[in-house]
Amino acid sequence: MNATLQCLKGVPELRDAVKQFLPAHLGHSGQGAIMIDGTQMVTNALKTTYQQLDVTSEAFMPLTFLATIHREFPRFAEKDDHGHLMQQDANEFWVQLMQILQMNIPGKKSNDETTASSNDKSFIDQYFGINAQSM
Repeated sequence: MNATLQCLKGVPELRDAVKQFLPAHLGHSGQGAIMIDGTQMVTNALKTTYQQLDVTSEAFMPLTFLATIHREFPRFAEKDDHGHLMQQDANEFWVQLMQILQMNIPGKKSNDETTASSNDKSFIDQYFGINAQSM
């Protein structure tokens, strides 16, 4: 998780897009609290993590983000026989997080009519996707 967060933090456009994220309200619980889905909770926790990283130069433990990941994706919270968190595959976490961001971070709008189709793409598709053509 740490390697993925550090890698993605190095993309300023992504940091800015995540920091602008506002969860869509999906409903209300019986007590008036607003409910959002798990992917939005993860995206919002990443937003909070980026905001906290912006105000400190000290080492930082993203506990809110970690707790949200563990709650929404229990396989990342698995423990060994000694009760320690198990090592997780960085690629598996990368793919999961990119899918979450793909669902929740809209693409940047373009005023250029020739790129109108790119307006429908997510931020992740625009910045991390590739277009391939066969010849």
